[in-house]
Amino acid sequence: MNPAAALWARSILRRHWRATFLLIVFIALVGASVMTAWEYSRRASTVISRRTAALPLADGTFQSCPPGVDPDADFAGCLDVARNLEAYNVLMRSPHEVAARVFTAVPIMVDGKDGKTRSVLAGVLIASHGPVSQAYFVSGRTAVDDAPDQATVSESAAHSLGVSVGDTLPVTACASTLSEGVQACEDHTTVHVVGITRSESDLVPQLSVPPGVEGRVPDYGVMVSAAWYRLHGTVAQGFVTTNLWLAPGATLDEVRADLYTALPKWSLLVSPYEDSPRFTALTRSTGLQARSLWIIAMIILTAGVLFVGQTIVRQLRRELVDRQAFVSLGADRRLATSVVALRFAGVAAAAAVIAAAATAGLSTFGPTGIAGRAEVQRGFRLDWTVLSLGAAGVVFATMTLAIVASVVMGRSGVNETARVRWRMAFGGPPALLVGTRRFGHGLWVGVFGVGAAVATAGAAGTLVASLHHVESRSERYGASWDYTIALNDEAQVAEASKDPVITDLALLTETGPFAVPGIPTFWVVSLQGVRGGIAPVIVSGRAPVKDDEIALAPITMRAMGKHVGDELGVLDFGNAAAPVGPFQIVGETLIWSVTPSSGPGSGAMVTEAVRAKLDSAPAPYLVVRTDRSLPQSRVVAHLNDIYGVSLTVPGPQDDLRNLRLISAAPWTIAGLVAALAAGTLGHALVVSVRRRRHEFAVLRSLGFTSGQVQHAVSWRALLAGACAVVVGVPLGVIGGRWAWRLVAHDVGLASGPVVPVGWAVLPAAGALALAMLISIGPGISAGRRRLVDVLRTE
Repeated sequence: MNPAAALWARSILRRHWRATFLLIVFIALVGASVMTAWEYSRRASTVISRRTAALPLADGTFQSCPPGVDPDADFAGCLDVARNLEAYNVLMRSPHEVAARVFTAVPIMVDGKDGKTRSVLAGVLIASHGPVSQAYFVSGRTAVDDAPDQATVSESAAHSLGVSVGDTLPVTACASTLSEGVQACEDHTTVHVVGITRSESDLVPQLSVPPGVEGRVPDYGVMVSAAWYRLHGTVAQGFVTTNLWLAPGATLDEVRADLYTALPKWSLLVSPYEDSPRFTALTRSTGLQARSLWIIAMIILTAGVLFVGQTIVRQLRRELVDRQAFVSLGADRRLATSVVALRFAGVAAAAAVIAAAATAGLSTFGPTGIAGRAEVQRGFRLDWTVLSLGAAGVVFATMTLAIVASVVMGRSGVNETARVRWRMAFGGPPALLVGTRRFGHGLWVGVFGVGAAVATAGAAGTLVASLHHVESRSERYGASWDYTIALNDEAQVAEASKDPVITDLALLTETGPFAVPGIPTFWVVSLQGVRGGIAPVIVSGRAPVKDDEIALAPITMRAMGKHVGDELGVLDFGNAAAPVGPFQIVGETLIWSVTPSSGPGSGAMVTEAVRAKLDSAPAPYLVVRTDRSLPQSRVVAHLNDIYGVSLTVPGPQDDLRNLRLISAAPWTIAGLVAALAAGTLGHALVVSVRRRRHEFAVLRSLGFTSGQVQHAVSWRALLAGACAVVVGVPLGVIGGRWAWRLVAHDVGLASGPVVPVGWAVLPAAGALALAMLISIGPGISAGRRRLVDVLRTE
C-alpha cells in the first residue's frame, strides 16, 4: 500500500473522527435492523416445524365402543371409561404404535377471580405410556397424578379466570349424562393452579360468541388430576378419547388392522389427529409473517444502501478536496481509491461487529405476533447463518459503496460548481418556475421513496380492507346463517322450529378428520334444511343433492387435482363400515364447520345419508337465521336464555383468525417505508438546495426575497410529491389487489379484493402534506443563508 495513502487516510480520520464515529453507528443500525428482521423471518418460517419437533403431535385418535352397544342408538354406552381402558390396553400391544394417552372430560363449574361462575368441560389424563409429548408450560409445572388438589390451566383459560400459578381455584364437580345434560353441581372442591400451559387452542382466538354474551372458558382449559377425577368426577358422563403415536414407518391402517383383529366384536374408529389441520393453518400464517419480515428486511436494506451511499458521498466530497494537490505532486490517480479503502475498512469492520452483537441481543425479543406465541425455543439465540453472512454483507456493501463513490467522483471532479442559467422573462409565479427548474437533479431518489410509501400504504389498505370485508359477513367464509346451537336432544329441533325469533334453520353435521395421502386433513360436512332457505355457500357449480355427488372446498380440490365435473374415488373414514363412493364433483364450496381448523378452503360437502355412512357418531348442530327486523340485543338475550352456553356465532376459521393476528404486518411495512421515504425526500431536498445555493444567492442578489426562496423549495417538494402520487397510487391499487389474490388463494377464499377509495386518496394527500412539511426546514435554511458567504465561493 502506498505510504502516502496511509498518511492521507490517517490525516482524514483525525480531522473527521466525529463523522467517522457517526457513520459507524449509522451503518451498524442499518445492518442490525436488516439482520434482525432476517433472523425473525427465518425463525417464523420454521417455528411450527420446530414446535412439533419439540412437542410431537399425535398421529391419530382412537375411539371404541364395546360389544353389544350400537353407537348409532346408544352413543353414551361407548363412553364408559373402564371399557375404553380395556381397548387402550389392547392398543398398547400393537407393534405399530409407540405411545398413547387416554383423556376423558368431566363437566365442572369454576369460579374466576371476578366472582363469576362458568361452566366448562375439564380434561383428565387417565392413562398414558411411551414417549408421550408433554404440554408447553408458560409457567409452573404439571400436576401430580396422585394429588387431587392440583390442576393446570391453559393460557386462555387463565386469562379468562384471572388466575396464575399459585392461586387457588374453586371447582364444583357436576353430575351429568348425555341424554339429560348436567343434573347437579354440588361437589365443591378447591384446587391449586400449579402450571399454565400453551396448547394448540391457545395459539389462535377462541370461538366467537354473540355480542353481550360473556366468553366461556375453553373445553379442556382446566386439566384436573386423575386423583381428583376418582374422588369427584366419576358420576359424570364425558367424552373419552385416546391419542396415539405411530412407530416409525407405520400407518394408521396398520394400527386399525391390529385392533380389528384383537377386538373383532367392537365398534372401532381410528382417524387422524384432529388438531393437525390447526398446525397446517398456523404454518400458512407464520409463512406469511416470515415473508412480511423478509420484505421489511429488504426495504431497510434498500433504504440503508441509499442513505449510507449518500452519506459516504458527502463525506468524500469534504475529505478528498486536496486530492488534486497530491496528484499534481506526482501521486498516482489511484491514490484516492487506496485512501478510501483504508479509510472505510475500519468503519466497515467496526459496524459489522456492532451489528452482529446487536442482532444477537435482539434475538431474545423475537419473533413477535403469532410466530412468537408458537415459539418454544425462547431467549438468547445465535443464528450463525445470519450473523456471518450479515456481517460479511455489511463489510462488502460499505466497501463497495465507498470505492464506487470514489471512482465516480474521480472521473467527475469534486470542485465543479454549477453554472447559473435562468431567464428573466417568464410567465407565472417566479417561485414556481425557479423551484421546478432542473427538477430531476438530485430529487428522483426522493420521488422513488415517497412513491414507494404511497404504493405500500395503498396496498396495505387494500389487504386489510379485503380481510375485514370477508370477516364482516359469515357467508364470505362459508356460513350462511347467524347462530350455531349445540343440540342436547332432538326435541330442541322441534322447539326451535316453533320459535318466532328464528326464521330459518338447518342441521349441520360433520365427520371426524379424513386423511388422504398427499392431501391436507379435511372434514366432511352435511347441511340439512329444516325450515327456510339456509343453503351452502357455492363458489361454482351447485350443492350435492344425490348420494353420489360431492362438493369440494378450493384448497382440497386443488390438492386432489380435481375440477367441477370430475369423478372422485371412494372415501374411507377408517371404521368398520365399507368405503363410500365414487362421487361426481358437482360444485366448489366454502366450508364452515364447528371445528375451527376446518374451512373455508378445506373440506367437502355431501348429503346427510353419505355423511352418516362415513361417521355415524357425531351429533348435529342447529344453525339458524333470525328475524332481522328485531334488535340484535333482544335476539341474543332470547336465544341465550333458551340455549345458554351452547349458543355461538359462526366466527372465522383458524386461517382467517391467524390472518387477523398478522394483519398489523402490512401497516408495519407501510409505516417503515413512510419513515424511510420522509428521510429520503428530506435528504434529497437538502442536497438539492445545497447544490443550488449559488443559484439562489444570485437570484436573491437580483431581488428574490427569502420568502420566494422558501416558496421555490416548497414548490420543488410539492412537485416531487405529486410525481410520487401519480406513480404510487396505481401501483398501490395493483399491488394490493395482487397481494390479496395470493392470500385468498392460500386460504381458499372466493371474495375478490376490496379497494377503498379512502386508501387511494389518504396516502396521496399524506404524501403531498409530508412533502410540504419536509420542505420547511431546507426552505428556511436556503432563504436565510448569508449571500456574502455563498457568493465568495463562486
